[in-house]
Amino acid sequence: METREVISIINFSGPFITALFCLVLIIVRYSQRDEYTRTILLRLLMIYYTTIICVSFASFSFVYLRPVYVLINSLSMLSILYSIVIIFHIIHLVTATGKPKPFSFIHYLTPAVVTLVQYYWSYYFILKTDPAIIYSSYWFLAVSSFKLGIWIVYGTVYSLSGLQKIIRYKEIIMNYSADEDRSSMRWLYTVIICTIALIPPTFLYVFLRNEVVLGSIFSLMTNFILQLQLVVLAYNMFTENYVIMYPVGSNPETENTVLVKIDKNHFEQFMREKKPYLNPGLRITDLMRELCTNRSYLSGYINKTYSMSFSRYINTCRLRELKRMQNDPKLSAYDSESLIIKAGFRSIRGYQRFIKQEKANV
Repeated sequence: METREVISIINFSGPFITALFCLVLIIVRYSQRDEYTRTILLRLLMIYYTTIICVSFASFSFVYLRPVYVLINSLSMLSILYSIVIIFHIIHLVTATGKPKPFSFIHYLTPAVVTLVQYYWSYYFILKTDPAIIYSSYWFLAVSSFKLGIWIVYGTVYSLSGLQKIIRYKEIIMNYSADEDRSSMRWLYTVIICTIALIPPTFLYVFLRNEVVLGSIFSLMTNFILQLQLVVLAYNMFTENYVIMYPVGSNPETENTVLVKIDKNHFEQFMREKKPYLNPGLRITDLMRELCTNRSYLSGYINKTYSMSFSRYINTCRLRELKRMQNDPKLSAYDSESLIIKAGFRSIRGYQRFIKQEKANV
């Protein structure tokens, strides 16, 4: 078997197998769900990986089973658009920063309408003009060009909208969570970058679809980008590597609205004795009941009194605790990594990220 044939097989089987594996992984996670599991996110992911499987099979059919591709062409179109919408829906849920807003049904209705238009145009309109054209190279190129154009528009618009949501989330989350790892949302940037990175090669893939392109390292890299996106989504959803400011379906209006003035001495004594910062997943809402106040007042108090965000203040306490532990003879048996975790940092990476930020602020 020639190298080009091997690459071609990997190109078509890679995304299909990866999506299938991720789908099984998410189904297993869904079967083990409990009352705290974000089931709506897992359901969305199951649908997402199903759409990718459909797109992968359609891509294979485009080259090797063209009569089949004619039949599933519209399903492929719908799957492509829904995969983009679902990613945006996930971003919408995990980056919510205020009162939860329902995800507009228009986002799912529009792809269906576009698919119906594409179905009518690719079959009835062309068949009326020239029925013999349906199996020609012209028909396949025209249909693929239409799908590509719509995909580029959808991919660009939804990627930019998702990026805007993430940036807004990042500005607010620092005053809500002190979990550097889960609130960084760097993996979402990776997902969006992968979506945008797929546009140029897909353009060439459609218009230069031949054996040279299919069997090239360039094509292999394109499929690697798609598979990277699939794996990043599955891993971070499976491990719940995110911080949702308000659980899906909850009402932020139920928060305590009583404003109790915080005494600095009492606040610092509470932090020294209770050491809430040892909890890696600490959120500002975890302190409201103990301090008899609400989130807005507590956040504003920390900002004004210590000139830093809630996240930075808590991580500063963790850093101070870490230094104390390092100087404690009783803890000399622990290595540096263990002490970092005991001090409240979720991971070494989160600790290093905070140190880097602190050096940049000096």
